[in-house]
Amino acid sequence: MDDALGFALLGRIKQDKLKPRCFDQLLTALLEKRVPGALEFALSKIPRKVPTAVKRRESVLYAARLVIIHGERATGRAFGTHQYGHKLGRNFVEGLASDYNHAPAGVLKTLIETDIGAFWEWMLAKYPIVEDPNRSHGGFVTTRWAVANFRDSIISYLADIGTTAGCVELQRLIVKYPQLTWLRRLLLRGRNK
Repeated sequence: MDDALGFALLGRIKQDKLKPRCFDQLLTALLEKRVPGALEFALSKIPRKVPTAVKRRESVLYAARLVIIHGERATGRAFGTHQYGHKLGRNFVEGLASDYNHAPAGVLKTLIETDIGAFWEWMLAKYPIVEDPNRSHGGFVTTRWAVANFRDSIISYLADIGTTAGCVELQRLIVKYPQLTWLRRLLLRGRNK
């Protein structure tokens, strides 16, 4: 896809006359090809408040997913699960968890360290550790199992990036959740990067 075609397709998608599936596929292609203006357009499709129409909510989830996957550092801040409430946030997380439950780096690269910590805290509240399925026996990976893996991978990712900001965020979480003693090991791992 050259720039001229990319700009033409971006213009077509902005007319907002496409069927949802066509819209989603076209926006995905534009973001994958890094067409100038496509990321900004995807960000513009994410409203501050939860839409009431079901189709609109699906479109917001899709746009948010694309921004998280194809965005650049800090663009993921546009979609905070906490601002979209319980159900829409859970739909978003469960969709990501099914694809990224063991390798969240691809979707977390768009978040800054404090947002990663906040995202993990939101997941900890909505998907408490005490409600995790027993994952030691293997078997079929359920949605809840994938979410637990994703939640755990998120906090590990914060240690693995090994930044000063990541370590500061882990220290904040240690103070807030002293009962989670394993957070200290993650902080040590982060400091040794």
